[in-house]
Amino acid sequence: MNFFRPLVCILIIGALFSSCVPNSKFVPLQYNDVNRKNLTKDSVLRTRPISIIEHSIKPGDQLLIDVETLTPDEYNFIKQLSPGNLGNRGMMGNMGLIGYFVDKEGKVTLPVIGGITLSGLTLEQAENLLKQALTPLLKDPIVRVRILNYRFTFTGQINTVVTAPVPRISLIEALSMAGGFDELSDRENIKILRQREDKMDVLYVNLLQEEFISSPNFWLQQGDIIIVPPLKQRTARQYLTQNIGLVVSLITLVVSSVNLINR
Repeated sequence: MNFFRPLVCILIIGALFSSCVPNSKFVPLQYNDVNRKNLTKDSVLRTRPISIIEHSIKPGDQLLIDVETLTPDEYNFIKQLSPGNLGNRGMMGNMGLIGYFVDKEGKVTLPVIGGITLSGLTLEQAENLLKQALTPLLKDPIVRVRILNYRFTFTGQINTVVTAPVPRISLIEALSMAGGFDELSDRENIKILRQREDKMDVLYVNLLQEEFISSPNFWLQQGDIIIVPPLKQRTARQYLTQNIGLVVSLITLVVSSVNLINR
């Protein structure tokens, strides 16, 4: 059985090559520059435009509405709110802050003012609208609105939920907050599920291409679900490489049995 050793070598070499991940599948935002040694240093090589997208408030968001005013505290109905009189407000685990929930009609209910529609507005637009509503009631109000549940869900090769501290965050930043890719993550076919009213948009992005910087999907939106698929090498790593010892043992058993029969 002289073919035994060459066969084993072929199996081992095949397993090694099938489980290798080239740098071209590993390095994000490429532009023909992977492993190049003649790149110009300390100089701007090119500039890409980016899409600035303001997040719009939507039903299900939880808002921190902070109001500062010159009105004395005893006449400031915003300051006088107690935890036992929250209306449609609830405790938020993020820093223990109390947030206003945006209901299914896109409204939040404020004391004295009542229901006010904020859905579809940017944070700046919501601040201006609330300031207009509060100006007749409070002296020189300053309003700040922040989203407390600005989060994204990662699944697939990455499994975690990320809560962002700011209302604008890129997919690259969110991935870093989620712990980053592992070696077997497919950066070329990342799937994003994005809710739009009563529909769910499905889209794919390619993080291997530098052109992604200019994509409107460079920025995530509140509630996005990001699915990171595995590379095809994952099967070789988890199954073929692990079971090659079993295959070699089986071949050894067969060869030994044949030798015994031929004696």
